[in-house]
Amino acid sequence: MAYSDPPGGWTFLYQGTNLIVGAEDSGFTSLDGTWSHDNGSDRWDGSGIGGTLSSGGGFGVSNGPGGIDLITEDGVSYLRLQDTGEPSDYEYPDPTSRLGWSRSWNRIEPKPPPSLNPG
Repeated sequence: MAYSDPPGGWTFLYQGTNLIVGAEDSGFTSLDGTWSHDNGSDRWDGSGIGGTLSSGGGFGVSNGPGGIDLITEDGVSYLRLQDTGEPSDYEYPDPTSRLGWSRSWNRIEPKPPPSLNPG
């Protein structure tokens, strides 16, 4: 364990046991069903790690360099995120594997103090 529990416990803990690939513009439907990659920065094409590389097929069809896999080893599940560096050197958009998720403030319980600005 990297961090001890805070007083009162965590308000949310992602266990790494789900890898739901929410479609583009689907809102908070990814990872465990409460995260979004519709944030204007993410360039993930929905692919896992490895396989035959392809481009131009759209989200969930293309398989650009890098990707995300759900792995379980010795009873421990985790996400492996592979960033390929600069794939535009190989005729892929720049970069295909830029990954970013967000989680809605509305899903946090108890609600954060008013001093935190969700904007």
